Amino acid sequence: RLLPPKAPSWSLVGVRNIWRQPRRSASTMIGVILALILIVSAFVLNDSFNSMFERQFSRVDQRDLVVSLDGPTSSETLGELGSTTGVAAAEPYAESGVLLRSGQSFSAQQVQAFVPGTTAHEFTPSSSFGGDGIVVGSTARDELDLEVGDFVTATFPEFRVEAQLEVAGFIDEPMAGFSYIDVN
Repeated sequence: RLLPPKAPSWSLVGVRNIWRQPRRSASTMIGVILALILIVSAFVLNDSFNSMFERQFSRVDQRDLVVSLDGPTSSETLGELGSTTGVAAAEPYAESGVLLRSGQSFSAQQVQAFVPGTTAHEFTPSSSFGGDGIVVGSTARDELDLEVGDFVTATFPEFRVEAQLEVAGFIDEPMAGFSYIDVN
């Protein structure tokens, strides 16, 4: 007996029907369990995404605003932008799609070019940003099986340029798919 002998009649109907319709009862239980799993998964994903976005956009990528200018920019233009009220720093920056190739393997990346010592992006000491070569994201490192000191062929389709770049280091960020070079 699942219920006490003096249980209300409405509760007895529910319990009796569990055993009278076992397939329907099993289907209902499975549906409730799957719905609960879906709800818990949604909360876990939400928490993971919030943590990932907070790390990427509060600690790693520290820019509040990017001003895109057509063509090359002079140091005078950067000086004028930097002297604008509310602007903490104005630095040269470039971004482009790149296809990295090592042997027969390819990896499509977004390459961002910063000045060494930039305040717009946080680089960990292990990433070795700030000199010659390219700092490769962990996704491309794994896809291309790279080590520090290896050379990769970087094809910039936007500019129709191909270059051999030495791998200076690796970076592991929440938003994978980025590699970094010196803007100079």
